[in-house]
Amino acid sequence: MLSWKGIGGTVLALMPAFILGIAAIPHFEDGYAMEAAVPVPNYMLLQKPLPKSAYVAAETALQDASPYDGEARILRAEAAINRGSKPPQSQIEPLKLGLALQPASARGWTLLAMAYAPVDRKQAASALAMAFMLAPRDYFLAGLRVKEAAILWSDLDTDAQENALDQARMLWDQPQLREQLRWVLTSEDGRQIVAKAFAGRQDDIREMNRWLSVQRSRDVLAR
Repeated sequence: MLSWKGIGGTVLALMPAFILGIAAIPHFEDGYAMEAAVPVPNYMLLQKPLPKSAYVAAETALQDASPYDGEARILRAEAAINRGSKPPQSQIEPLKLGLALQPASARGWTLLAMAYAPVDRKQAASALAMAFMLAPRDYFLAGLRVKEAAILWSDLDTDAQENALDQARMLWDQPQLREQLRWVLTSEDGRQIVAKAFAGRQDDIREMNRWLSVQRSRDVLAR
């Protein structure tokens, strides 16, 4: 028969595991929330457009994540931006809250730049510079950051401009990213930053123009 002393010792021995189990509950909740939101976060990382209903579903699912999960907050804000029912600046505070919990998220800082751009270009440029500082050659953020850098060009410091040009070259040099290059080239600002990035690389420009012509032809045939 166990004495109270023996039982107490057993309970104390089990306490660390119990505490760890309690601490893990939010992570299980986050896992379920992220699973419910998949594949939308993965497609957002790849800059692949989805129907608005998918972003609404992801935003709703991510509401169930722990309030202490900065990544989930950032992804939820991104889904809200992509959904398009509210202006990007409506997500400034949610993104700031996410970044307070996950300050090393280059994606979060990039999205904050996007959110600030319509209302405060200086803050937007600072956020984009932080994103470049944290991950200067991030593969998945290349298109998004080049697009924002093109808009904010005159407000970026020299280092951020150089990083943006390097990412613009990556969009062409990495064949898997060329669809994002097409996306960047849909705006005049985007065409200007790509022209800066490829100044002196005439062979690349000619090859790029041929490639774009082929893609446009395929788009027409696919209609």
